[in-house]
Amino acid sequence: MPPSISVAAGIRWSPDGRQLTYVDRRKEGDNIWSQPLNGGAPHQLTQLHGGTLFLFDWSRYGNQLVFCRGIQARNLMLIEDAKSSR
Repeated sequence: MPPSISVAAGIRWSPDGRQLTYVDRRKEGDNIWSQPLNGGAPHQLTQLHGGTLFLFDWSRYGNQLVFCRGIQARNLMLIEDAKSSR
């Protein structure tokens, strides 16, 4: 498994139990990949561009993927020498 995996997004068994699926955070963007347990090469399941994949899972019957995707925005503000107006 590559070091760019998002463990926070989860690692899931494929519906047939023969592969592990995971979010790989590469510079091209986050996508869901599948790694066969028999040692075969991983393959990309989604072709998403931009945004962050936060979570994903397989549908009940294993024929669809559902995922939560968006952007992370963080702001930092430093306030110095603030005086009370009372």
